[in-house]
Amino acid sequence: MRKRFIRIYCCIIAIAVIAAAAWGISTKKSYTDWSSEENYLDSFDVAEMLETTCVRSCESMREHLDDSPIIAQVTCTGDVEHLFYASQQPVTVSKVFKGGELSEGDEIYLTSSSWCLLVENNFHAIERGYVNIMKPGAEYLVFVTEKVGESNDVPVYSLNGVSIVAPVFCYEDIQNVIISVPLENTYVPYKEVQNNEFFVTSQESLDMILALKDEFIQKYPMSK
Repeated sequence: MRKRFIRIYCCIIAIAVIAAAAWGISTKKSYTDWSSEENYLDSFDVAEMLETTCVRSCESMREHLDDSPIIAQVTCTGDVEHLFYASQQPVTVSKVFKGGELSEGDEIYLTSSSWCLLVENNFHAIERGYVNIMKPGAEYLVFVTEKVGESNDVPVYSLNGVSIVAPVFCYEDIQNVIISVPLENTYVPYKEVQNNEFFVTSQESLDMILALKDEFIQKYPMSK
């Protein structure tokens, strides 16, 4: 029963990603390109993950991410691109651990149902699934489900949505800043945590997700 629920949930996430991507592409001409402004994210907030959410998310990822149809090491090749309520980022496949659909050297976009910019009146937020934007030139371990479309003739693939945390782990060790927040509002200024890998509200949460990252990186080591 639980496996059936997970399959249904993943299908719903995939449909949402496809719809968001299609909507984003179709409305791109009318969308304000915030990223064209220098340091545009300085005026945006980002949500940190509560400890209770982190516990559930880590359990879910530990149990289900190995079942992802595609597991790969990728090199980030460009900045994040924002469409209408959707975001994507270009990568090149460095190594494929699982899945025959992608090969080393393939250039693709990655997207997620949790990636977007929210701009409503005076509220500006970047939603990332509690994981920061990938850094151009850096290597990442990613867990992917399927191709969901194309953008500029480049295939777009969706990250596994089994958890609300985007399954993207940087092979580098990155220092993370934690900002204390009230339980009712976990948004913090992005510029204060812009160099983080993860956005969490406590050291306990950070320790949990870093331990999970280490487990997966040991299982899927970086190709030199």
